[in-house]
Amino acid sequence: MSAPDPASSPSRDALVPPFFTRWPAAIVLVLLCATVYLTALGSRPLWDGDEGLHAATSRDMVLTGNWITPYANGEPFFDKPAFFNWAVAASFELFGFTEFAARLPAALFGTACVLALWFFGSRMFDPLTGFFGAAALATSVQFVILSRTIVHDIALALFITLTLGSFFLAYRSPDDRRTPWMLAVYLFSGLGVLAKGPIGVLLPGMVVFLFLLFRRRLDFILRARLATGTLLFLAVAAPWYILIARQNPDYLQRFFLGTNFGYFFGNDTGAGHPQPWYHYIPALLGGMFPWSLALPGALWLGFRRSARPMSDAMLF
Repeated sequence: MSAPDPASSPSRDALVPPFFTRWPAAIVLVLLCATVYLTALGSRPLWDGDEGLHAATSRDMVLTGNWITPYANGEPFFDKPAFFNWAVAASFELFGFTEFAARLPAALFGTACVLALWFFGSRMFDPLTGFFGAAALATSVQFVILSRTIVHDIALALFITLTLGSFFLAYRSPDDRRTPWMLAVYLFSGLGVLAKGPIGVLLPGMVVFLFLLFRRRLDFILRARLATGTLLFLAVAAPWYILIARQNPDYLQRFFLGTNFGYFFGNDTGAGHPQPWYHYIPALLGGMFPWSLALPGALWLGFRRSARPMSDAMLF
């Protein structure tokens, strides 16, 4: 059984205004997201190659009835899994072939990610921190762009958030309450793999491993419902990959060895993302604008408090 984390102590929660501890806070976040993400969502045409590509791929799913192999300009499209295209295709089925329908799934995934951050942040720290953290995410420049654009990344962001939040609650839960949250980890990481490939499990897996290593709690892995969880993960993630590999025998090699690991190692098949790893540092700071302006103050406060033991929530 884990000890209570001082970051979410009852005495601290008692100081939070009642509004932030109840569902009105979630309603305010939904209204904020609806205003920022849905306003004039379909008023402009598809504005870059990726938007046009993903919209056309999803439209072809509706027109051909083939929801297994994505096609772009008559050729199989192996760069991304089909999950996000399924969402866009379903939106086309409901609302027709419009720019609004094409972008609506991104807005919904973005809103769900904001609510997930509020939910987990409120439990990791306190309701006030959860609310303002979620509001900051909802209004950050890059997140607004992703929530108004036809790209797969917003679905990946949602499932990684759900995976990591579920893990932390599993880690903090007593043994008799851990299983539901632990199974949620496998469920959402499986959906992350469906959303954008192996990064959906490798990225949160790396975070979890480093956290447990730093806390000297690698033994927790043995209590992580590995057998049941792995079966659940495979039941979610594997069927579509099996089906598309049967239709396209070279798919697994091209997608995993070419598209994914090729991007990482910078070989010819992964040349679509030529930037070095440190490219993401200014990209992250710019993407979190205007809230990245608060980073110096946050680092200063963190330095002042560095002598105190770091809570599980802060480390995570």
